[in-house]
Amino acid sequence: AVEGVALPQVSLGLNSNRQQTAPVYASPLANNAYIYTVHTAQLSVGFSPDVFGLTRRNVEALTAQRDVAAENLSATRLTVAANVVLAAINVAGLSEQARLVRGQIETQRQALEITQRLRRLGAASEADESAQQLQLASLEANLPTLERQLAQQGHLLRALLGRYPVDPL
Repeated sequence: AVEGVALPQVSLGLNSNRQQTAPVYASPLANNAYIYTVHTAQLSVGFSPDVFGLTRRNVEALTAQRDVAAENLSATRLTVAANVVLAAINVAGLSEQARLVRGQIETQRQALEITQRLRRLGAASEADESAQQLQLASLEANLPTLERQLAQQGHLLRALLGRYPVDPL
């Protein structure tokens, strides 16, 4: 659009007015009508020479702005793609961590049962059983945090992919 300023500009106008002559001030026309229509046509041609190059500089500036916007769009796409990859890696890592913690919890439960049997038989002390319970409680306390982080990363990944949080991955 800015480049069009350097071209000649042509405009055409057509105007019609309907008027009535007061019988007191003017005599009727040849056909005895006091109402007449005036048509006016106007043609305008103009050209602004770009002597000092202002129009060329404006065109160059707008072209540069367009190029910057295109590069910003490209950078945004690259950033979104990188965030998608990072979120997917985080989801995979947190899923594996949660799976391992669940396995450790199961192993600690079995170890606690063995320690409780050994204590009943007199081969383990109450301190041994308390230590096993403490380890189990520690692992069980870590699991909700991992699951919450996994859910957050899953929601982030879905949002980056343009899906709803309830959609499956």
